[in-house]
Amino acid sequence: MSWVQRARVACVLIGLVCYSVESAAQAQDQAAVDARQRIGHFTDRCRQTMVQTPVEKALAAACAVNCTSEVQARQRNGAARVNAAMDEWTSFVHHRVDNYVVQAANKTRNDLGRERIALGIKQMLGDVGSEPMPVFVAGNGETRSVVVVYTLWKCGTNRTSVNLRAYRAADGRVQLTDVTGDSMDEHVLHVVEQLHSSDPGKLLLLLSGQVTTANGPNTGMRIYSFDGTKFRTMWMPENIWGGFTIAVTPSGFTVKGNYYREDRARNDAYFVSSDGIYQVPPQ
Repeated sequence: MSWVQRARVACVLIGLVCYSVESAAQAQDQAAVDARQRIGHFTDRCRQTMVQTPVEKALAAACAVNCTSEVQARQRNGAARVNAAMDEWTSFVHHRVDNYVVQAANKTRNDLGRERIALGIKQMLGDVGSEPMPVFVAGNGETRSVVVVYTLWKCGTNRTSVNLRAYRAADGRVQLTDVTGDSMDEHVLHVVEQLHSSDPGKLLLLLSGQVTTANGPNTGMRIYSFDGTKFRTMWMPENIWGGFTIAVTPSGFTVKGNYYREDRARNDAYFVSSDGIYQVPPQ
């Protein structure tokens, strides 16, 4: 075979590879579009379900005059109906995200196609998702995992569901391995940072967000670790009133800012070790 023939064969093969990659990317984009449409339809249905029934309106009017224990009990039935609709909607969206990530993860890449996954999730969630929505990669070699973080506005309301979902790529397959984040529900995330870990096989994530229904900056923080199989909550302090800035350091992180309606500031430093999170004493 002459060099010209070999060159032609090479061009054909490269073209097939490029076409295959482009086709896969287009399929993923279309999958995100389709998922967004389905989520939109389900959101409309959920919002209709949340509209007060005539009986619930009558109970609200009665409670405004004389809110007896019987009226309150019947109102709780209405609240349970709304909560059930929100839970069904939330499960539906998570299922759509799971399907997308499992299909979109590129097992031939070390980063599993992290950037495209992040782009697809943002596209499919649209207005019912809240930034930041980062995607991280944990592990290396034969076993790697992609971890996605996002906040959902349940049925487009101010109630939220915070999620960290891990998908493991091994033996030629990608599958959901663990989920956490529900202790941050009813918060909207403002910060998601990866902390430095002494264990290269462990992913450490710091989350910070504010309660959506609070009359002021009521801030909650969490640190989660992921070892390639399971999440673990490493740090879960009580919520604090105030607006704070978080910065990652080589050994941990700092939290600085002003307490809400108090004439004092916060200037804390924390050290991250394999067995816990420790506050550094002031100098």
